[in-house]
Amino acid sequence: MLLKKCLIHGCIAMGLIVLIVVCGCVGSDTYVGNNNSLQPDPETGIVAWISAINAHDINGFYNLEPDEIKEQISEQQFDIENMNNTLLQQDKSITRYKILNETSNATMANIKAVVLLHQNVPGNSTQTETIPIFINFEEWFEHGEWKVWTIPFS
Repeated sequence: MLLKKCLIHGCIAMGLIVLIVVCGCVGSDTYVGNNNSLQPDPETGIVAWISAINAHDINGFYNLEPDEIKEQISEQQFDIENMNNTLLQQDKSITRYKILNETSNATMANIKAVVLLHQNVPGNSTQTETIPIFINFEEWFEHGEWKVWTIPFS
């Protein structure tokens, strides 16, 4: 009889412990603000922009532009304007970036960042250098992804 009573109390105690642990985990997950949203972080826009730059992909670069910008400039005009874009030259690549400041909400983001541009030293194709460039990224969340536009750093 005593053994049966101890077993019952032990099962009840174990059940309570499991219940407390499960409730604590669910509560802490909600507290952290886990909204299970499928919306990507605005930083994914910067990563896509750097990938297009490093691939020297003018079409991919244009496709990252927000619809509002595309309404103002055609792809052909964009190609012409970026024909001499230093960042798109074959000897250049962005090796790293660091976000300095980010302000964002669900549909817009402003990210100030420094990117490290790796390039050949002008006039000497055997030496390379890395130059920090400060860029202000404006992003709009459209069609399930962050669209990126750069503006002068201020």
